[in-house]
Formats: sequence, structure tokens, C-alpha cells
Amino acid sequence: MFLIYCLLWLLQPIIGNELNENKPILQEITLPKKFNYNQVVRLNCDLVQGAQPLKFDWYFKNIKLDNNNKTKIIIGDDSSDLIIKQLSVDDLGDYQCTVKNPYGEYSQMVSLYINGEFSHLI
Repeated sequence: MFLIYCLLWLLQPIIGNELNENKPILQEITLPKKFNYNQVVRLNCDLVQGAQPLKFDWYFKNIKLDNNNKTKIIIGDDSSDLIIKQLSVDDLGDYQCTVKNPYGEYSQMVSLYINGEFSHLI
């Protein structure tokens, strides 16, 4: 029994590193440099690391988004895009991309707010 305990103690850093490498981590979501009212805005959520299988979800103001006439979600092997059609004041707020796999979950958030030339919309 003592031998098994010692072996597990020695292998813990190796097992721990493997689990950490398999946990998903996302790159920071960046906003497009310029976007205008009534245009399409695309938010990109890229995986930095993580093992398959992956499940991506998008949220707006903590409500899960699905494909509809206003938003389109595109999911690739290691990324997901959220396309917001015809940007309006109602689309302003916090967007969150979440990725899950058997080893864990990770989220990134970005806030979409109108400023500068968009101030006339408020």
C-alpha cells in the first residue's frame, strides 16, 4: 500500500500537467475596430488550448444565444464566431463565449457599447 501511495505521489505532477493541458482556455475576444449601426458585427472566440471534444456556447446578458434572424453562430474545431446582423441599440451589452470539454470549462466576455460616432443612437 505504501508503494502505491509513493508511486501516485510521484506521478501527481505528470497527471496534473496533463489535466491542465487538456483544460480549455480561450483567447481574449476583441471587438472590430470599426462598426456601424445597421451593419453586421462578428465576434470571434478562439481556443488557445484544450482537448476535444469541445462545446462552444454564446450568451448575451447571461441568456444563451441560438441561431435566429438576428444572430448566427458558427462553430469550428477550435473556434466559434457570433455574427450579429443589423447592429442596433438593443444589441449593446455583455457577450460571453464559453467552451467546455471533459476536463473543464472556460469563458471570455466582451462588452459591446456604442461611443463616439454612435452616441446619436442613445
